[in-house]
Amino acid sequence: AGAGVSAGGGVVQAASSASATSNRLRRGSVTETDTQYVDSGFAQPAAERFAHHWRQPMPSLEVTGAGAGFELFCEGVGFEYPDINATARPLTKAEFDRCNQNGVTSIIEIIIGRDGIAFANSKNSPQYNFSTAQIFSALAEKVEIGGEIKTNPFTNWNEIDPSLASQPIKVMGPPYTSGFYDAFMELIMEKGGTSFPTIAELDSTQRYAVSRTLRKDGKYIESPRDENYILDWLKKHADAFGILPVSLMVNHVDILKPNKIDGVVPTPDTIANGAYPLFRPIYLYIKRKHVDA
Repeated sequence: AGAGVSAGGGVVQAASSASATSNRLRRGSVTETDTQYVDSGFAQPAAERFAHHWRQPMPSLEVTGAGAGFELFCEGVGFEYPDINATARPLTKAEFDRCNQNGVTSIIEIIIGRDGIAFANSKNSPQYNFSTAQIFSALAEKVEIGGEIKTNPFTNWNEIDPSLASQPIKVMGPPYTSGFYDAFMELIMEKGGTSFPTIAELDSTQRYAVSRTLRKDGKYIESPRDENYILDWLKKHADAFGILPVSLMVNHVDILKPNKIDGVVPTPDTIANGAYPLFRPIYLYIKRKHVDA
């Protein structure tokens, strides 16, 4: 890979692409001369596109979720361990330390692209313009009203803002075990929560808890890890919304309609140029010892 500046004593940052190959792999029908990715669901579309430009044979891709992917990646060096982790968040210090403890001491970091979060509904439904503050107010267990933090009383969207639909709040989104959930929390719930002055003034622990705790009264519904489930659910529920990767949404424009966030529609172009606010970089982490083996 085209390595750049060393970051943090063992993580080497690379520009945007890699020619690294590996002769280590992990499971089943694969061989020792193949390459294995683990990835979070959020990073999967970008990882698959990257893998299609890989040397033959195609790498083995396994969706594990962000945390589980790093856990597998940091287990050790050798045939039985993954070569690459694709993720929508950077390696944490705790994960880096665990990698080092297990002999994974030189890691290449590459940013291969961006993906975003879409707040979508059925193609047959109207298109709306939401703010992260409005979505937070719909989904958080505690919300700010008149400068006070209270249990969420909102049942319909137009109770939050008269410009929104007079229909019940009903949103399907990622389960808390997924890497995409982390992106949803960071880009929507934390950003939306801290737009309210009283919540913003809380200490970091309280602010984190208020921003990241979802209501449990059925207004927010966890989606299974099967992407077809949320697509079918949105087709059947024209008055509902889904939180899903933009890469999934653009592949199903025959089914879904993207809603605006702060006046911007999510598209590959608005994510690439930064106009759409709900985006994250996609990272690849590659074991240097597997590249050199």
